[in-house]
Amino acid sequence: MTDNESVEEQSPSNVSKRNYLDMMRDDDERELEKEKEDARHHRDQYMQFRQLVITERFCPELLPYEDKYVSTFKKLWEDQEENIEEDWGFTANIKRLELDRIRYLIKTYLRIRIQKIEEQARYILLEYPERLSEEEKTLATTFLKMEHDTYRTIIGEHLPKDLASLSTSTEKSLSNEEVERNLVREPKFDQYLFGRVSKQVTIQTSNDENPSYTLYPKETYILEYENIKELVKNHDIQLV
Repeated sequence: MTDNESVEEQSPSNVSKRNYLDMMRDDDERELEKEKEDARHHRDQYMQFRQLVITERFCPELLPYEDKYVSTFKKLWEDQEENIEEDWGFTANIKRLELDRIRYLIKTYLRIRIQKIEEQARYILLEYPERLSEEEKTLATTFLKMEHDTYRTIIGEHLPKDLASLSTSTEKSLSNEEVERNLVREPKFDQYLFGRVSKQVTIQTSNDENPSYTLYPKETYILEYENIKELVKNHDIQLV
């Protein structure tokens, strides 16, 4: 190597160029690593939300609304749709498939909850209205009012006069909590379900011969829902 070539190789412009290329390469690697980390995070969240949807499906009562997951995936869905709206390449098509999965999961979750609200609206509003989102509270209240108006129109107005006073007195007493509870259709807490345990827990039962028993992580059991309600609500047991 000649002295001129050595000097040229070590010149400030070449050193700056190499530093610039190294910085660009480092930035690309960091960006790629961040994308991989985001993808892993979203995949983990998706699997967690998917299990919550399965648990909600098999649970006889309405569980607390999972706003964290619904909001996160709705935002991801909206952001990704904007990014790939004009792109029809292979990568964009893969992303569209992922968005379809997210959209389906959210809609399935909300549809399951709407069905439970329609079946148990009175019980839910009496026992645990805090488990509802604001939209679901509006739905439950509106549904009950429509149900009441429909029964009054179909039945109440066609009753004989000697039963009209009974209909009126019953309607007026609906504000009384005891009477209201008599009209409630409760979930079937006595049914048996398959449950997978997340951590070791002890179950308390009303059985005098076997008042308690221990469940171990990653094992699946057949359990009476009445005994595991709180554990399911706290995500210690997943229904499968």
